[in-house]
Amino acid sequence: METKEEINKEIRSLRLRVAGCDKVLKELESIGRAWAMDSRRYRINEEAKYSYLTQISKLEWKLKKVVR
Repeated sequence: METKEEINKEIRSLRLRVAGCDKVLKELESIGRAWAMDSRRYRINEEAKYSYLTQISKLEWKLKKVVR
């Protein structure tokens, strides 16, 4: 079983990854939103971002169970 500290560390790591994805998405959108939306790099980062957000949500739920 993971400890509270390990779960929090993993959440922080995932939040940094989300921030990295946001940076790439904003960079591509600055080039042109229509072009960016069709960009393979955009789609990959967008998908990764939401995958990380899903993982964060699951870990936060798990964290609530560990705290009890």
